[in-house]
Amino acid sequence: MSYSGRINKIIASLNDRGFSKKASEVSEVKEAMLDISPLQSKRAYDSSGKPIVQNDPDTGAESVVLWGRPMTKKELAHEVHFGAIDEGRLKDQFSRGDQSVQKFLAPFIDMAQKKQGVPRALGVKLAHISNALEKTGYTILINKFNTAVEGYLKAAAESEEEHTIPSVEKTYEKSKSLEDFGKGVKKLIRMYDNIDDLIKEFDKKYETEVLDKIESKDISEADAVKKTVQLVDKVDAKSNSEITKLS
Repeated sequence: MSYSGRINKIIASLNDRGFSKKASEVSEVKEAMLDISPLQSKRAYDSSGKPIVQNDPDTGAESVVLWGRPMTKKELAHEVHFGAIDEGRLKDQFSRGDQSVQKFLAPFIDMAQKKQGVPRALGVKLAHISNALEKTGYTILINKFNTAVEGYLKAAAESEEEHTIPSVEKTYEKSKSLEDFGKGVKKLIRMYDNIDDLIKEFDKKYETEVLDKIESKDISEADAVKKTVQLVDKVDAKSNSEITKLS
């Protein structure tokens, strides 16, 4: 049975036992998990209009209206935490708002600066699921979800690498004159030559310090992996240093 089918069975069981409120809450979580574009379908993003701070007429809770959509501090925290709203979008709203809006948004801008983002579509979905879970009151389930997401965000951040090799086109775009471009090309050639030498050096060391020792059984597989990582880290650091010299 699919996950959707299992959840439907739980919802039906809750309704049969008279727990209609809980059935409705579980249904909302299901919708958050399975809906392709939850927030866009429920709340239209409106780029027009200035942000304002208002009080909920029912609860009295303070909220901020961004892009025509009201959000409490907790909802905004979820969206920032999961990367659904990034620092740039918040700063844009901050600059458009009055003093009350700026006071409301300031701590969330600080929060956004410290967060590693995820693709926006995924961030929107994660924030929506977390908000839906929050309404159910199931603390253990919420904690498990947040822990799982934290693990994902950490792994995603650690796996992010930036190896942007400058191109001739980029060198040309950055040049202020033909003479400047000629100097940039010469620097680019030196960078590629130096990186080529580094990779050749890496290849020689990898062969003698790892491959040959594995073949002669002078090193364990675990130690071979550690040695390989060390060699890769060294050549990457030196390569990045060469790239930085050009920027």
